[in-house]
Amino acid sequence: MPSDDAPVVVKLTQDTRVYVKNTSGCCAPNDKVVHPGDDRTIAMLFVPGKIRPVCDGHDGVVNIDGISGRLGEDFSVTFGKSLTKTKTVKVEFVAEGVDPAPIMVDVEAGQDAKDVKCVAH
Repeated sequence: MPSDDAPVVVKLTQDTRVYVKNTSGCCAPNDKVVHPGDDRTIAMLFVPGKIRPVCDGHDGVVNIDGISGRLGEDFSVTFGKSLTKTKTVKVEFVAEGVDPAPIMVDVEAGQDAKDVKCVAH
């Protein structure tokens, strides 16, 4: 079996729909129709990673990279057409009795929800 980044070369004799899937779980499956003689790369986009902002005992709001999230609920971090499977996001808790300093969190494509806790002061 080829490695995750090794090209796969197949000679086609007719139009063929090719399905690609990465077994690590980091990427979304994709498929394309390929014609004989085509030199085609089939791109795979990273699946979102998740964080869960938590702030036990405090009511307030949370912003993740400037987008409003909900305390205690999973937030999907998308990667678009990024070539890197890790992304750093800024988490800001806005609540009375909570440190307003941003918390920088590394998120990996396909990661299960990772708790990000506010800091009480």
